[in-house]
Amino acid sequence: MHIFQEYLSQPQTLVVAVSGGVDSTSLVLLLQRLSKVKNKLVWVHAKTPAVPKKHTENLKDIAHDAGADLKIITPSEFQDERYLENTIDRCFYCKSNLFEEIRRNFPNAIILTGANRDDLDDFRPGLKAAADFNVRHPFIEAGYGKNEIRILAGIMGLSELASAPSSPCLSSRIFTGTRISSAVLDKIEVVEEMLSSAIGEGNHRCRYGMGRVVLEVDPIKRNLINDEFKDKLKYSVSELFGLTPLDISLGAYQRGNGYV
Repeated sequence: MHIFQEYLSQPQTLVVAVSGGVDSTSLVLLLQRLSKVKNKLVWVHAKTPAVPKKHTENLKDIAHDAGADLKIITPSEFQDERYLENTIDRCFYCKSNLFEEIRRNFPNAIILTGANRDDLDDFRPGLKAAADFNVRHPFIEAGYGKNEIRILAGIMGLSELASAPSSPCLSSRIFTGTRISSAVLDKIEVVEEMLSSAIGEGNHRCRYGMGRVVLEVDPIKRNLINDEFKDKLKYSVSELFGLTPLDISLGAYQRGNGYV
């Protein structure tokens, strides 16, 4: 725990960028519980069309229970053409806008994220943006990976988050090169909520681009989908997106399928 104590001993305010996922939420709650100085820590959450609404609402509840003041900000990535073009480095522009907004609001603070050791083995343009803004990652410094963080989350009473499937931002569902729009993200969120309500929570994805929708369901849930449900699902999704049922395909979840 010495890494986290060292950050709390710094004279500057600590600002944690909290997405609502297990990593950043576990970090900010851990620091909140370790801190002995009032107003030392600021929880900052970006509310944009790319963030699932349930993430924001769940985080509000967690912050309230922790006695923390959650600051909601609105970065400007949806006014940034480089982000909306959805190139392979989309995450760089997303995080650049996020950290720029945080720095504008807290110019002298130390900015922290919940990035962990496992992120170093993946393609993460957002880490480059973090480096540009001198953002720090305590879990990486402490050598924590996703498994350790899930254990920590369970110990701190975040059992629902600890067992929840990974859920990156909604923009990750749009095929690379397909322009991002808030209207499409709203539809993606509706479809994924529809899947979770029908067959239970899991790694479900609604991917969109090139005039088609690819629905992916958690492999352990596929046996819950019969032909009748599949036909109804394809019809409902095609109506929502203004496509035909032939433009909708259904398969098993595969990580990274948003890149083409």
